Amino acid sequence: MNTSADLSHLLSSTTDAFGTSLHALLDADRHQARQVLRASLDRRTLAAETARACRAHAWVPAPQLHGELRYVADIARVGALCDDLARAIVGSDAVRLLPTQRMEAAVLLDAGGQRLRQLADGAAGSASCHGYRRCGSALAEVADRGGRDRSTTMVLCGALAVVLLQASRHACR
Repeated sequence: MNTSADLSHLLSSTTDAFGTSLHALLDADRHQARQVLRASLDRRTLAAETARACRAHAWVPAPQLHGELRYVADIARVGALCDDLARAIVGSDAVRLLPTQRMEAAVLLDAGGQRLRQLADGAAGSASCHGYRRCGSALAEVADRGGRDRSTTMVLCGALAVVLLQASRHACR
């Protein structure tokens, strides 16, 4: 995966939104959730600029370009899901997590943050690395459990885990 300055900035901005939105969920902090929403337009604009920059490289073979655009779209979807989670927190009178939900959110915060840092460091090809596989396993478990929970916040957490796994897969190609 070719990392441009735009992509690095997009990953950094998305990593910040990811961490802030999950901390807002765990702390039931509407102020933090509003911070995520305030930066939303900037992240979406940056994602569009990053995709445009990918398309500007005429020398990139079509299959590689397609993979890079899918990867950028995955990172943009992580940002959009962070926005959705922040909206759910701001729009709720009180976000109360059950102990098991709190654990899932904490695992997602840890594993998802780690995976975003791995992607930013260009470590996506190190699927044989134990830490990379362990992080993927934790994300897969959150995705599975989030799909079975009916609460909006946990469904969003599960969707975040799924999209992070997809981004990892697209970054490896």
